Amino acid sequence: MNFAKKLISEIHDTPYQVVAAITGGGCEFIGDILKYGGGSSTLLEATVPYNQKAFDKYVNGKPDKYCSYEAAMELAMASYQRACKLDPSDGGEFLIGIGVTCSLNKPDERLDRENVAYIAFQTYEKTICYKIQKENMYAPNLLTTRENQEKCVSDTILYLLGLEVSELASGTKKKLLPGKTLDPLSLALQKFQEEHQKTYPKIYELEILGSKNDPSDGSNLLHGLILGNSSAVVVNRAEYRFEPHDMVNRLPTSNPRCEILSHKAWRPSVNRGRSRQVEHLPDWSKTSPKYIFPGSFNPLHSTHKDMAVKVYEMIRNQNQPCLINFEICVNNVDKPPINYYALKNRLHSLFELRNDAIGDVYLTSLPTFMDKANYFYNATFIVGWDTLKRICDPKYANLDEVFDTFEKQQTKFIVFHRIINGVSSADEGTEGLDPRILKFVQFVSPESLPPNDVSSSSIRSKK
Repeated sequence: MNFAKKLISEIHDTPYQVVAAITGGGCEFIGDILKYGGGSSTLLEATVPYNQKAFDKYVNGKPDKYCSYEAAMELAMASYQRACKLDPSDGGEFLIGIGVTCSLNKPDERLDRENVAYIAFQTYEKTICYKIQKENMYAPNLLTTRENQEKCVSDTILYLLGLEVSELASGTKKKLLPGKTLDPLSLALQKFQEEHQKTYPKIYELEILGSKNDPSDGSNLLHGLILGNSSAVVVNRAEYRFEPHDMVNRLPTSNPRCEILSHKAWRPSVNRGRSRQVEHLPDWSKTSPKYIFPGSFNPLHSTHKDMAVKVYEMIRNQNQPCLINFEICVNNVDKPPINYYALKNRLHSLFELRNDAIGDVYLTSLPTFMDKANYFYNATFIVGWDTLKRICDPKYANLDEVFDTFEKQQTKFIVFHRIINGVSSADEGTEGLDPRILKFVQFVSPESLPPNDVSSSSIRSKK
């Protein structure tokens, strides 16, 4: 019996649709999902961003490693957002983004070269990624060839897609087509799994990373940001928590490291559903300035903390006690969209800071500083020198409009110097900046906080 055909048929009989981005290894999945007919009921679009430039364009950024958990998750989130644009009818609940990156066998490869595949899924509720290692792809009765590894990865994508569809459909809403039940899909999954394991005995002994929204309380808040349908969500420091959670309990054996991303600490900062409206937070006024530290914090490092504490000391000395709030934009101008797993890690690192200066975290869909200034009235943003230079870069926005907005919104900046290419920005002078920015800026002297060359990207590159 053709168990793959049966499984594909059962997937086609569900209302879930897929956008897939596969960077080479595993591409047979695309042909498999289409070759028995009815593929249009499942596959919205498939793309193969094989070249690094194609990958970068697809995810709107450059990964630290092209074959990694992070790269696969970025592909899956970009695919999910693409799916939501192609079919916005149900708010993304019936859509799945798939991202796959591989480093498979090739002729005359180095002995130490790792054969590995990462298969990631992005849904309304979660980000999850599976790591297939060389021993998982080992087949006792087959040679270790690229062709056999390709087949193994493609079949595993198919099985894991069936697993995702089954778990989504088994939720409280029973999201299946009229007259359909889960029994045939569950049976098809079981039969395919048994047959697959006959060839690859260890194929489901996988490492798993992931993060799941808590569906009981406001998972649509983050989802609205991811799709750009809302502008900001506040995550309260005092109430934030995350919990270990085994999201995948249907694999025969696995090594899951997954958490629930709880939303009990979350609240919308404006009415949801009002797409990209320029509105102020209710508790913000002309007489009560707020301090916001925007960034990706990937990862958070000691200089971030030092900057926040220094600003807190500065405003406390001016008898203006006010906490330093962080802001993370989930849809950045020149970075990949943030998936749930990456966001969970960044939130956790921010809330692990133990300091009286630190306040809440604002998650936003405000990619430029003109957007941020329009939204946060009378705000003071804490930035580094390199960010200040980007604010003055006309490629991000019309600078006349930018400075008019800063003026109207009473926007201010506290700027810290940095060491860039061995030179302190304090010695560089302001000649390279648009002079109009200077009226909004307060520079922190190098003596107050000595500049350094620490950056999140340099920390990631050393891992």
